[in-house]
Amino acid sequence: MNPRRASRCACGRPLFFRRPPDRNTFSGVADLPDLAVRDGRWKLLCEYDGSRAELYDLEADLAESRDRAADFPAEVERLRAALSARHRQMPPALGGAYRPAPKRKG
Repeated sequence: MNPRRASRCACGRPLFFRRPPDRNTFSGVADLPDLAVRDGRWKLLCEYDGSRAELYDLEADLAESRDRAADFPAEVERLRAALSARHRQMPPALGGAYRPAPKRKG
């Protein structure tokens, strides 16, 4: 599948993501965003409370190297509202209270 054309899932709706609470770093990158949504050409990343929003135009910048949030505030608000609504529908994330289950011995 061509990622430039994969703007929505096969069902025609935006794709929503929530980072597992125990994975705040990846490949040396710390403090990763908690939530994400992909809708059409846009991908929005933000924290659980909607702060620190980053907006990427995946048709023009597949590498996500240029944050366009300041250039497209209406898209940020539209996607942040959809993402917040979807997040409220999901079971609560355990966030900082998350503790991995102890590994069983033997």
